[in-house]
Amino acid sequence: MPLASVIKFEGSPDQLVWKSPIENFNTTSQLIVDETHEALLVVNGNAADLFGPGAHTLSVPNIPILSKFVNIPTGGETPFPCKVFFINKVHQMDLLWGTQSPIALEDPLYDIFLHVMLHGSMSVSVEDSRKFMLKLVGFRGTFDGTALLQKFRGLISSHVKDCISKIMINGQLSYFMINANLLEISDAVKERLDQIFADYGVIVQFFNIESIEVPEKDYAAITDAKNKRSSRIIQGYTWQEERQMMIA
Repeated sequence: MPLASVIKFEGSPDQLVWKSPIENFNTTSQLIVDETHEALLVVNGNAADLFGPGAHTLSVPNIPILSKFVNIPTGGETPFPCKVFFINKVHQMDLLWGTQSPIALEDPLYDIFLHVMLHGSMSVSVEDSRKFMLKLVGFRGTFDGTALLQKFRGLISSHVKDCISKIMINGQLSYFMINANLLEISDAVKERLDQIFADYGVIVQFFNIESIEVPEKDYAAITDAKNKRSSRIIQGYTWQEERQMMIA
């Protein structure tokens, strides 16, 4: 296989990570990195160095860390094997997330269990390319926003469930009140996710819960309970008093 003279990004702009198919280089090869990417060199299974935007010559004076992994004498053209991964630094907008199965939540105001499905969107960007590759991607040939969401889907669902449950119970908020406070709940969940994603070199730019849905049966039950409660308030008696009158 001939030695490469120029290595540059040629993948899809939607990819978070793209591996160049070229793996044979020499010490005069040029690595071209555009302003939306960083490039990570992997030599003998080791992450050698990161390169930002610009043109870089893959030589020992320019990349001293290469000498730790490959015996490259200075001067001349010396061939060596190497893998190059391009990491996309552009904000990944409108990544859609959602719970795969209903979440059981108790409405504290009406004492009814609801089977809730949640959906929303989020935006992320890669902050630390090396940490992102070593802790999350693992030198895959390609990695996109869908793959990232699959990694974190269960974690997102568990934190959304826990956050909404605590807000409903501590604030005595019903299902109808929760729908009116989605922005505040989204901010609370984002605070939880910030540190978790940061451990993998990713920043959560925004996190949004767009809808909370329940089955028609659950919605009918809680609507009926709401109407009965409103009726009792208007007539001036409580649920306990109504039960006592029914027993009498």
